Amino acid sequence: LAGVDPEEEASEGGTSVEEASAGEGFGGGGFGGGQNVHFNFDGAGFEKMFNNMGGFGRGGGGGGSFGDLMGEFDLGDIFGGGGRKKKGGGAGRRQQQQRRTQESPSHQGGRQKRRTQPSPSHAVHLVFEPKNEAGVVPLGEARYPDSTSKHGWLMLFHHGELDEVTQRLADLATQLSSTLLQKAKHNRNAMTFRVGAVDCSGAKKLEFCRSKLGERTHIPAFATVFNGNTEVVRRALAGVKQLHDHVTDKLLFRVRADKLIEGVSSILQLRGMFLRAPRDRTNIIILLLTDKSRTSPMYASLAYRHRHDGFLVFSESRDTKKELGKDLSVKKKYPQLVALINDEKTVERYEGSLTDSGSISAWLGSLSKKYLKNRKTSARNR
Repeated sequence: LAGVDPEEEASEGGTSVEEASAGEGFGGGGFGGGQNVHFNFDGAGFEKMFNNMGGFGRGGGGGGSFGDLMGEFDLGDIFGGGGRKKKGGGAGRRQQQQRRTQESPSHQGGRQKRRTQPSPSHAVHLVFEPKNEAGVVPLGEARYPDSTSKHGWLMLFHHGELDEVTQRLADLATQLSSTLLQKAKHNRNAMTFRVGAVDCSGAKKLEFCRSKLGERTHIPAFATVFNGNTEVVRRALAGVKQLHDHVTDKLLFRVRADKLIEGVSSILQLRGMFLRAPRDRTNIIILLLTDKSRTSPMYASLAYRHRHDGFLVFSESRDTKKELGKDLSVKKKYPQLVALINDEKTVERYEGSLTDSGSISAWLGSLSKKYLKNRKTSARNR
């Protein structure tokens, strides 16, 4: 499956709630409305809409809190398989279940026979359809991300049956993926990270899920996947913003740990990078010139997605005095994104919008194809 997207989709063209720079692309952003998730009930398909769920950004919330849907619950509620009962939507679901129970053959002699769970014949099954509007990708053992996969992932592992806890986590996954997709201008390959769902129902599927999550992890559960390594999310489940921030923090940690992005402050450092590089091939340093103090998740995502493209390194200069920019004859307003080819004198500038992750990714791809076509390693487009 090398080189094949899990959805078999072509590139269509980041997001961040961390404000690296307002309106500049390397920062900013918030959370908007949700999209569709499909379910099967009694063998018949129906659609449940997740709309008007509110807005979130780093530093504050916006109209209609998603917490109203989630309610407050702790890890014991989630991983204990229960989930705290709450007013509102949860009560509505219980009433619907009671009505179904009353109408079933088990309601005999005018007395209602209570059930804590639907019977298998009346179970509600969670199904994420391929290419659903929210962008949540149904995955399994055959198409699970590995070390060659292009994107980082947030994965929802579930048993297929839509109990209260699974409903909550499915809502989170749908809302988060929908927001990331909107920020990427509906270009799925340009999302800061992808959101997937793994069905663990059945012995064989459950065995695979356990191999990724461990025997002691209760399902449903979220996990992050970077470089093929799966790590269970044990916190940050209170809302979309917290979950988003958790995954982007993992992304930032990964690019630092793998040295995908290196900081530079002078022209001498850049020269040293080129001097240490092999002389028998073209070497390209991607450099972000910025006056911001933090690495943006969008830039981290670009470095991660293009880590197999053959670039020497992605780098960034927090050049508040713009001295390095002057040395490179970059006189435009910061931030600026440039490619240094074999030395600091040969510079190609990115001229597009710095808010368009898809456009930047296409530019990086064109550089790789033009100069590094023999060095690009095999990677799955997922």
